[in-house]
Amino acid sequence: KLIPTFPKAKYLVQKSAWDEAFNQDERLLPAYGHPVDHLNILQERDMVEFLDGNTEVSPGVHCEMIDGYSQGHQIVKVNAGSERIVYLSELIPAPSHLPLAYITAYDRYPDQTLEIKRRIIAQCEQEGWLMVFAHGYKEYAGYIKRNNQALNLEPINI
Repeated sequence: KLIPTFPKAKYLVQKSAWDEAFNQDERLLPAYGHPVDHLNILQERDMVEFLDGNTEVSPGVHCEMIDGYSQGHQIVKVNAGSERIVYLSELIPAPSHLPLAYITAYDRYPDQTLEIKRRIIAQCEQEGWLMVFAHGYKEYAGYIKRNNQALNLEPINI
C-alpha cells in the first residue's frame, strides 16, 4: 500500500506537468522514474494543487513556469528581504550544468531550455541570487561570479 512520505504536504504542480507525467514516453521515463500510482495517491488524498502558469503561492514565493525540460516544468523563486533565492529544479540540476550548452539528454525542448538558462543565469549574476541545485553532489548552492569572462560558482553551505 502506498503512503505519502509527507502526509501534511500540499504539492504545487503545473497542470501541464501533471498531464505530461501521465503520458510518459521512452525519453521521459528516466526523468519521472516512477509509476503514476505514486502520483495518484497524492491526488486521491487531495494533496495536489494545480497551478496554471506563473503563480505567487505565498508572499515573496513564486513558482515560475519555464517548460524546456518538460511541459509545465517550474522553478521556485523566493524574495526574503535582501536575499533572493532560486531553486533551479531540472533547469540547472547541478553546478556542472552551469555552462549554457550543458543540457540533459532528456530535456523535451532543449532550445527553449538554452534560452531560459541564459536568462536565469544572467539574472542570478546581475541581481545576486542564491542558486539552489536539485542534484548537487558536493555543492548544493552558491552565487555566480565571473572571473575573466568565465562563470564560476561561489559555493555556500546550506
